[in-house]
Amino acid sequence: MPFNPICICRLAGSIPGPILFGHLIDRTCVLWQTKPCTDETGSCLLYDNWTMAYSFLTVLVIVRSLGVIFFGCALYFSQRSHIKDEVQD
Repeated sequence: MPFNPICICRLAGSIPGPILFGHLIDRTCVLWQTKPCTDETGSCLLYDNWTMAYSFLTVLVIVRSLGVIFFGCALYFSQRSHIKDEVQD
């Protein structure tokens, strides 16, 4: 059974979001918890709130702007043509 194109589009639209926002959250961490013996990093203990807010706002404005641009292009190119339809009797 082949994949439905709608299923593929939904997967392509839902997978990058959590990865991008997870990267933004990890990037704004100021203090990481370290395990005493192994020096492995664990959870973030302190975030830079200003950088996190600015990063989220920037990403959301860019994504929203792209959505408006694509919607405008779709609206522009989907207009009906002004060529009269010929009626055959």
